[in-house]
Amino acid sequence: MIGMVLAASAAQGCGRSGSGTPSGRPEGGAAPLVAPAGTTPTARTAGGGPGGGAPTEDEARAFIEKEYLPAVQRMERIVALTGWNAYTLGAKDLYKAREDAEVLYRRFHSDRHAFERVKAMKDSSRIIDPILRRQIEVIFLEYLDNQIDPELNARIVEMATKLEERFNTFRAEFRGEKKTDNELKEILRTTKSPDEAREAWEALKQVGALVADDLMQLVDMRNEAARQVGYPDYYTMRLAVAEQTPEQIRDLFDRIVAMTDRPFRTMRAELDAEMAARFNIRAADLRPWHFADPFFQQAPPTGGFDMDSLWKGRDIMKISTDFFAGVGLDVAPILERSDIYEREGKVQHAFCFHIDRSGDVRILLNLKDDARWADTTLHEFGHGVYDLGVDGALPWPLRGPAHILTTEGIAMLFGGLTNSPRWLAGALGLSPAVEADLVAKVRRRQVHEWLIFARWAMVMTDFERELYANPRRDLVDMWWDTVERLQILTRPEGRAAPDWATKIHIVSAPVYYHNYLLGELFSAQLKRAIAKEILGTDDVAQVVMSGRPEVGAWLRSRVFAPGKSLRWDAFVQQVTGTPLGPEAFVAQME
Repeated sequence: MIGMVLAASAAQGCGRSGSGTPSGRPEGGAAPLVAPAGTTPTARTAGGGPGGGAPTEDEARAFIEKEYLPAVQRMERIVALTGWNAYTLGAKDLYKAREDAEVLYRRFHSDRHAFERVKAMKDSSRIIDPILRRQIEVIFLEYLDNQIDPELNARIVEMATKLEERFNTFRAEFRGEKKTDNELKEILRTTKSPDEAREAWEALKQVGALVADDLMQLVDMRNEAARQVGYPDYYTMRLAVAEQTPEQIRDLFDRIVAMTDRPFRTMRAELDAEMAARFNIRAADLRPWHFADPFFQQAPPTGGFDMDSLWKGRDIMKISTDFFAGVGLDVAPILERSDIYEREGKVQHAFCFHIDRSGDVRILLNLKDDARWADTTLHEFGHGVYDLGVDGALPWPLRGPAHILTTEGIAMLFGGLTNSPRWLAGALGLSPAVEADLVAKVRRRQVHEWLIFARWAMVMTDFERELYANPRRDLVDMWWDTVERLQILTRPEGRAAPDWATKIHIVSAPVYYHNYLLGELFSAQLKRAIAKEILGTDDVAQVVMSGRPEVGAWLRSRVFAPGKSLRWDAFVQQVTGTPLGPEAFVAQME
């Protein structure tokens, strides 16, 4: 479940499980290049219209079409292709090629003169056309992300690439043998031995010690970059580049906690009793490795029911492609270019890549016949059909999902179907008797998934905020304090390993994770809109979509086609009828 974005589109997703961001160094003591969110910088010289006046629409179009696009389109494609090659094949020279391509992309956007010109266009009252203005806003954010010392920017790319390679090619050792993440996670899900669970969990954390020191250097470099642009830290800057604010995210998450605290604690009490019985230990002795996932971000098997049993021996790829065909969203062109199965050296996660913003969309999976990979396959195809559905007539800078959270929302809309009894019955050809038996079990798991994932997303968000605000704190303590507060897990006694460094998102997709939870909110609001507008019901449980091409047509026209033509908040309001909020997300659990 990782989401990576480079040049606004290179790669995204990852089951739920980037970059792209220089000009000369600001003079010491100079004013910020761009004031942090909440302040209004003084307008700078435009370098634009006749006689030095504000830039005109003709001048803005000429800049975009004759200067910006001819260079950036080619660079973005190279970045995407070198990233794809590195992630699928794993060779050092391919990671170096990816690094070089990203440095070139960032250096292009570091041009201070071009940045000032784009800023003048953004501030110009003479540019009225809303599509042109939106292009300028999107391009401005690409330049903003790169207004730092080019040498520092290159070091950031070098370090991040080195860490990515280390993560992606690492295979943990378990009881004297190398094991893949899939194999270790299978042990966590199925074992009843406390010792085996602990050893598998610890094996999945081995990568932390290999990356923690270099990752701290990367955090320091990112913070220095943010200060050069005028922001207090990297967390705040990254949110600004994503047209978000810390206050906005904190407010939404506080509301989610308030609305779900009681059901989460009730669920945890039930879950603790079941996990204690499974391992034949006291509930007070439960530790993180007893919950079937290395980060407790997914629900463990409960009630004697394991979702994986439904998927054993199933052709997940055929089931997925048949489903999308049934809703009028063809994924065959995506599958033709994709890399589906695990392989030595290949990244062990999942991604969707849009190589060129012109239809070359492909997904990377490490497919196994279990529930997690069924969800992940639908999830990544969800990213893909969104990318393919963006109106190709839009100007190139706007050919992409409205926002990270909206593409994650679509991916979760489709991936989440694997927790719908009605969808499972149809997709897997289950008898009415089997479907009836599944309803309560799957519904319970579905609610557990929502509650558990929401808390995990908050752990990542809170930790990253504090990591960049004060990286000199005891990060081991800070990590476990956050886990205990939000997930109500007991930290392992005496453990001093850098477990905080074992989540690849902190390297590859920094300050991204909150968008997964925001995507869940958007997905819930979409389901409500689809139920009402297409299916004529208020029951969101009816939104299974199978065999309903009108749902695909609605998504294409209402959600996919507009691309980036609106800011995400206006887009969510337009599509769902309400601002982004937790109400629909919480209501679906009732």
